[in-house]
Amino acid sequence: MECSDVHPILRDLSPLTNKIDLEVDFFENMQHLQLHRRARALLKFCNFAKTLKKSINPRTLTQFILPLASSYLCNETYIHKNNIIDAAIETIGTVCKLLPWHQYEIILKHYLEKIRNSIEFQKQLVRIIIIILDSFHFDLSKYKPTEEFLKSKYIKNISENEIDDNENDKKKDEDENIEEKSKEKNDDKNNEQKMEEKLNEALNSENINEIEEKVQKETQEVPIIEKQIILSQYGAQQVIFSISKELLPQLHRSIIARTSRENSHKINRKKITIDNEEEELMRVPIALAFVKLLQKLPEYFLDTNLSGIFMKLCTFLKSRLESVRRVTREILQKIMITLGPKYLHHLLREMNTLLTKGFQVHVLAYTVQSVLVALKPYFQKFDINKNLQSILSVCKIDLFGLTAEEKEVIGIVKNVVEAKSTKSFDIFHILAQYITESCLVDLILPLKEVLMKTHSHKTVQKIIECLRNVVLGLADNIFIPLEQMLIFLYGVISESIPEFRPEKNR
Repeated sequence: MECSDVHPILRDLSPLTNKIDLEVDFFENMQHLQLHRRARALLKFCNFAKTLKKSINPRTLTQFILPLASSYLCNETYIHKNNIIDAAIETIGTVCKLLPWHQYEIILKHYLEKIRNSIEFQKQLVRIIIIILDSFHFDLSKYKPTEEFLKSKYIKNISENEIDDNENDKKKDEDENIEEKSKEKNDDKNNEQKMEEKLNEALNSENINEIEEKVQKETQEVPIIEKQIILSQYGAQQVIFSISKELLPQLHRSIIARTSRENSHKINRKKITIDNEEEELMRVPIALAFVKLLQKLPEYFLDTNLSGIFMKLCTFLKSRLESVRRVTREILQKIMITLGPKYLHHLLREMNTLLTKGFQVHVLAYTVQSVLVALKPYFQKFDINKNLQSILSVCKIDLFGLTAEEKEVIGIVKNVVEAKSTKSFDIFHILAQYITESCLVDLILPLKEVLMKTHSHKTVQKIIECLRNVVLGLADNIFIPLEQMLIFLYGVISESIPEFRPEKNR
């Protein structure tokens, strides 16, 4: 390191050395016996990278820093060494933020393939994939679609095909014998070795795509960590093509891939422990990073892939484990905050389709309320109007359907947390708070229809509570002018609104 100018790799890393105090020297710490010193060295590189104003040679990252960090990941020796694992994962993310597209793509593909084969390192691999996706730093604003098949033929069916393939796979191979499974394990080990070799060959290759050289010339002065690399039109087209053809299908597979629970025979499936059911849950956070990536692509990518993501997440809401449902709800809230109310109808459609039986209906109403609460700061005029009918149908089933009676059964309430409370009352409050005058009648009409048909005191009390929440919501409504509000209230009191009159008096 005393002749750092001689070699480009050493030149990039020379600021990390310290001849005076060897305890803070990067190279001394990386070869230290104590793991916390190695973790400190990796974190020092991450902090150093954040201050860079000029790009680092990609070879420095792929041939030196990346192998150092990845050696601690998916390694049984360090499986319980959280400090070094955390530092290594952060280093992977930092490296990916500094790499050109060619190397970034190779690393992401490598770990997406690895997550399908390494069951014991699922948690680490999920975290790695998330940080790599979050490190996507390519500006595709210059992209202009020139091949219509990308939009109309191929991309449109990515999520549908992946989900269909997964469903077909579940129906097959239920009776695999022990010998085949042992062969598969050996094959997996061989595949992992081949994957590592391919990764090293690809990253060390000097035949980098020409679009990267052009991009680097255009963006040499752009800060590496803070700003994105603006790709040329040709470069953006190549990146979009690669993402649509390879990365998106791999990402879908990483979310919907079969676990050991799904691979087991249906008779043994009931005997699977809670830990194996939670194995699926490990992949749920990938969905959030996946959505963030889709937002950086042309809009039709998000529109065509979102339903498939929501469909898989909704299957987690069917789980008997409360912890699985809770974590899934939290991820759904984060996804919807990232997307905004514009995409709420996608989620409502999938939930209304999949959550239809037994305790799932309680989960449906509970989840809808939690998502609406998360979106409250982001609602704009007409956002609720577009989703009003689908939300009201959920409330109607929750309040007046068969599931309403289940809330009084101690056994059900004890086992299903979502059944302990009635969230539909709060949903009416939120609907009234963000609705516009054109849908006021639509909000009240379902309650009026139930009231006309019932003779139950409990049902009447529920309707009264709903109307009370509607009043509270309307009091906070900023989208309805005061004049329109007064006209509506006068119409209700004077019974002059045709929809609210008895059929004989209309």
